[in-house]
Amino acid sequence: MTQPFEGLRVYYSGTIKGSPEPDPELPWKLVRFMADRGADVLSEHVAARTPAEMDEIRARRIGRTIQQLYQEPEPWIGVRRQDLQWVNEADCVVALVNAPSSGVGMELQRAIDKPGLGMNQTPILCLVRSDVLPRLSFMVHGITPEENPGSEIKEYVTTEEVQQYIFDFLSRRKTEKETGQPRSEMERRYRTWLIDKPENLPFMEEAAAGFGITVSVLAKPGETYPCDHGVLGTVKEGDICIEIVPSTREQDLRAFWLRVGSLKKAAALVKPRV
Repeated sequence: MTQPFEGLRVYYSGTIKGSPEPDPELPWKLVRFMADRGADVLSEHVAARTPAEMDEIRARRIGRTIQQLYQEPEPWIGVRRQDLQWVNEADCVVALVNAPSSGVGMELQRAIDKPGLGMNQTPILCLVRSDVLPRLSFMVHGITPEENPGSEIKEYVTTEEVQQYIFDFLSRRKTEKETGQPRSEMERRYRTWLIDKPENLPFMEEAAAGFGITVSVLAKPGETYPCDHGVLGTVKEGDICIEIVPSTREQDLRAFWLRVGSLKKAAALVKPRV
């Protein structure tokens, strides 16, 4: 079964030596949220809950433990090179910026600088608690979409909010990677989805053609789709999750749904009697 973020390489950035999170499990929850949905989180060790867990993850990734790295005369050089290499390989960066961290700041700047170094554009999602936002460094808060297309700064209160922000952000990155084109602001604002029967999809596709609306299958039976409040649902057998993206104005959806209803009624009238 295809996962929603399969094929995406994500660099997770967060403080290791800075102030701990009020919820010490939050970084790990966020990394698992991404990885469990198919993303390759290159720096998952940053969110490790214990030194032993961090050591195991890093050894699995690069074939060397932290203890082995620290035996080198200048271990900081090897760590810096490896972390920057992961930023270079990433499609995007997800950063938890609740605590000051010079390392996080340098990783964000590398992501911003990549196009000038001949590498891919790497959008950044910065996540910050609402109570921390007034104290957020201007060097982070000042990152704009003009400087880093696709970048976002989102404030949150609950874990569910963070997960929804990540889901939406990575969904856009997946679309961009597959199509080579970013979703427009109109698509991000008005796109919606619903659970319906596969036999109703042709009516929606026919109606959409006259309104500049895009209709596509977002998820099939057994696959996940975004519900409200950051919760992910699973499509049941016999259903599909259909995504609807208008290209003009919101009121076009009303006319669209009226047209869908007319097509379904017309089909019912010509249905042969048994």
